[in-house]
Amino acid sequence: MRPRTYSHSGVVTPQGLLLGLVAGLAGGLVLGAVYGFVIFINPFIYVSVLATVAFGVAMGFLVAKTMKAGKVRNAFAVAAVALLAAAFAHAVGWLVWLAKFMEDVEDFEAVYLLDPEVLFLLIAEINELGPWSIRNSEPVSGWFLWAIWGLEALIVLGGATGYAYLTAAEGVFCEPCGRWCSDDQVLLVLSAAPEHETTRLKAFEGDLDAIEQLPPPEAADSRYVTVKVARCEHCGKTNTLSLVEVQHTVNSKGEDEQSETVHLDHALISKEQLERLERHAAAQMEEGDDFDDDEETFEVADGAA
Repeated sequence: MRPRTYSHSGVVTPQGLLLGLVAGLAGGLVLGAVYGFVIFINPFIYVSVLATVAFGVAMGFLVAKTMKAGKVRNAFAVAAVALLAAAFAHAVGWLVWLAKFMEDVEDFEAVYLLDPEVLFLLIAEINELGPWSIRNSEPVSGWFLWAIWGLEALIVLGGATGYAYLTAAEGVFCEPCGRWCSDDQVLLVLSAAPEHETTRLKAFEGDLDAIEQLPPPEAADSRYVTVKVARCEHCGKTNTLSLVEVQHTVNSKGEDEQSETVHLDHALISKEQLERLERHAAAQMEEGDDFDDDEETFEVADGAA
C-alpha cells in the first residue's frame, strides 16, 4: 500500500498575505515602470515579447517568494495575489508608456492620465491612429492592435499567476513546528536495470525493504533512480520521500538530454524511517560506490549511522 503523500494545508497567514500584497504592489510599481519604459524605447518585437514574458514571471516570482516567507501554504491564494499585483504592475506600465508617448505633445501633463475618462479616450485615440508599424508598413491599429494588447495582458497576468501557483505548490511545510522543511536532496542513487524491475516496482510503492535491496547503478548506466528526501531540520516530525527515474539520451546533435519520471511524490515518512534510509545511504557510501550523480547529495545527519 502506497504511503500517504504530502499536500499543503491551505493555510493563509495574515503576515504572509500582507507581505505578498506589499511586495506585489511595491514591486509592481518599480517593475511596471521599467517595463513600460523598455516597451516604449525598444524597436524589436522579439525583445518586447521576451520583456513581456519576463515581466509576468518576475511578478509571479516576487509574490510567491514573499508569501512563502510569510508561511502561506495555499497556492490558490498566492496565485490570486499575484494576479492582483500583476494587474497593478501592468497598469503602471501602461501609464509610463503613455506618458512617454505623449511627452512631446504641447500642453499635455502626465497627471492627466490619472483621470480614467482621459486615460481611456487617449488609449482609444492611439489605437485608431496606430502607435507603431511593422517593417515600414501601415501603422498597426484597430482590432488587430486591440488583439495585440489583449495578448500582452494575457501573457503578463497569466505568466504571473501561473508561475506564482507552481512556485507556491512546491515545498514541504512542517505544521507541528511551523517551518519549511529542507529542499529535496538526493539521498541514494539506485539501479534501474531490467533484472531489478520487480524490486524497483515495489520501491516505487514506498517499500523501504525494496529500496534497500536495490544496488547502486553501474558507472556507465544511462538510466537510474534517485531517492530524494526532504525533512524538518528543527523537530524532525515531517519528512518526505520521493523516487524519480532518470533517463539520459543523446540527441541528434550529440548532446546529452535528461528526462525524469516521478514515481513517488513526497510520500510522508517517519523520523525513524528517514534515519533508516540515512543509515543505508551511509553504508552504501562506505562500500565505495563509484557512481557520480550530478545532483546534490544528502548530508547524513550526525549520529544517524
